[in-house]
Amino acid sequence: MSLLGPLRHVAGHPMRAYYVPILGGVVLGSSAFMPWIVVGSEQYGGVPDLAGLWVLGLAVLALVLAVLSIATRKNSRHPLLLVGLFAFGVLFLGERLMERAAAQQSWATEQARAIVTGNEAGSVSEPSMAPGAYLGLGASTVIALFGLTVVVKRAPQIRALPEDDVGRVRRAVANVPIVHERAITAAGGLSGSRPVLVQPAGAGRGPWIHVRCG
Repeated sequence: MSLLGPLRHVAGHPMRAYYVPILGGVVLGSSAFMPWIVVGSEQYGGVPDLAGLWVLGLAVLALVLAVLSIATRKNSRHPLLLVGLFAFGVLFLGERLMERAAAQQSWATEQARAIVTGNEAGSVSEPSMAPGAYLGLGASTVIALFGLTVVVKRAPQIRALPEDDVGRVRRAVANVPIVHERAITAAGGLSGSRPVLVQPAGAGRGPWIHVRCG
């Protein structure tokens, strides 16, 4: 029973949706310590490279924003959207640049080895993405999609009134007199306690009717 109480509180928290960016931030931060590119036995990317430090900082920022949203019950989806997009951009561009640099370094190393040994240069292994890049791209995508939910608006739902309600409204309006706004101005205002429907000046026969009570 001692564990059920906290679990129920966590599962029933009104800001429980922010557990998603917390998980994404943890995965994103973990990917910063993993290799992003593998060329043969060589591994590239992650901390302490500059791109890895950027990704680690963005992961910490995503965690802080999500935790603050849970603690203060304030919306932080806009900043999380920017953090996710920026992290995805850093990871994608960093992986592309590291792949090219790793291929060039591998080719230069093979050429130097061939010169030293006097043999022909062997084939160079093609660089490939490591698990760190996949995890980082996936986590940043999740954070960005979570932040993107702030711009998704629910479509307005049009509900037709039942026939009884329509008839009741028609009967209520039929018993209320309609007074033109110019007549009210000429009389110096409304008097009495009976509600009236006031038609604004210049509205013609349009639907712009205001309900006022004296």
